[in-house]
Amino acid sequence: MFQIQTLTGWIRVIWPRADHEAIELVRSTAIALFLKIIAGGLVFIFSVVLARFLGAEGTGIYFLALTMTTVAAVLGRVGLDNALLRFVSAHAAMQDWRQIEEVFIRCVRVTLLGAGATGLALFLCADVLSEQVFSTPNLAGVLRWMVLGVVPLALLTLHAQGLQGMRKFREALFVLNVAVPLVSLPLLFLMAPSFGVIGAVWAYVIATVGTLAIGIWRWRSAIPREPSIRSESWSSELFASSIPLFWTSVFQLTILWVPIVLLGTWATMKDVGLYGAATRVVVLITMIVMSVNSVLAPTFSSLFRLGDIAALKRVSRLSATLTTVAVAPIITFVMLWPNALMSIFGNEFADGGTLLVILAMGQLFNVLTGSVGHLLMMCGHERFVRNNVIGCALLNFVCSALLIPRFGAIGAATAVAVTVIAENVSAAIYAWFKLGVLSVPAIGSR
Repeated sequence: MFQIQTLTGWIRVIWPRADHEAIELVRSTAIALFLKIIAGGLVFIFSVVLARFLGAEGTGIYFLALTMTTVAAVLGRVGLDNALLRFVSAHAAMQDWRQIEEVFIRCVRVTLLGAGATGLALFLCADVLSEQVFSTPNLAGVLRWMVLGVVPLALLTLHAQGLQGMRKFREALFVLNVAVPLVSLPLLFLMAPSFGVIGAVWAYVIATVGTLAIGIWRWRSAIPREPSIRSESWSSELFASSIPLFWTSVFQLTILWVPIVLLGTWATMKDVGLYGAATRVVVLITMIVMSVNSVLAPTFSSLFRLGDIAALKRVSRLSATLTTVAVAPIITFVMLWPNALMSIFGNEFADGGTLLVILAMGQLFNVLTGSVGHLLMMCGHERFVRNNVIGCALLNFVCSALLIPRFGAIGAATAVAVTVIAENVSAAIYAWFKLGVLSVPAIGSR
């Protein structure tokens, strides 16, 4: 891992005029980006190996089961992961470890019940989903095995957010992004050749359970055992704030996964496999954006509370510029050689280059508008973010319903790209009028 002084020294050499604010942002982002790149690379390699072992149809079945498992885990967390991040950050600053532990235990219990309920419902509905919704009889058995990952996936996310609230960024990113693909990849080589899709699912479930164990260990190590100052409990506020965050998470997930579900309903498993593979390439772009967002969220909140709008504009402009510079080579490569990238997954995937280009165009707007969603949430405009996400989720569903029956995977990619563009452009316009911040490269204020 990078040495802080060494990394800071290199930043000063490359950017002599950088102030402390810029250096801190670049340094923190570089560390987060390093871990995100590792995670993105592992996910990409896992997807390539999966496609090589299972083919387009088998890969489609796997991605469909994974989609429903992820949805069940999000529903089971009822928004507590994001609310917990805010709670832990505030109480860690006051060294109120007892309050953190008590509320964390409550969150774990609620998540355990919620994820257990959604996982059980998915298990019981496996036959109906397989035969009547997706017309894929082989899906039921795969889905029942994949359901075993719902509870550990929900709980490991909770532990990762708690670690991030304790400012244990490396541990949090490892648990949330790196550990599952790192553990599941060697297991995939062992299980997929003999057991096919079921073997791939076993690899994923074992990896989620192992990652949860790592998260529990790191969380217990992060909480000091010394006496703490007892502050007024606001766990009720935590659970109250989790509801709007829950709906935001649900509709964000809807935007991501509805196209795959509708592809499984109205198209073929090969279409699902092609689309799923293309999204795994685009993950390399989104990983960079997410690494910047993970660093910027607390920075935006602090600057807004201090009333330093000028610094808020500078950081917003800087973050958009850094993200664009970092992503530009990847998007250029995708635009020039999309078929070659897709052929890495196998010959069946070589004609999926058009999907890749369409998805990359949507992510280009995501990059150019910077971390505008986090900017608005940290500056007290959560309701707009929620309403914007809900509106874009409806737009995504309408576009998917209109385009997928006629164009298949290309229709799904188009629906997602249109939705991503609409969500980010509308948020950028709102931030410009409400905060005076235009979160795009080289432009920061009016």
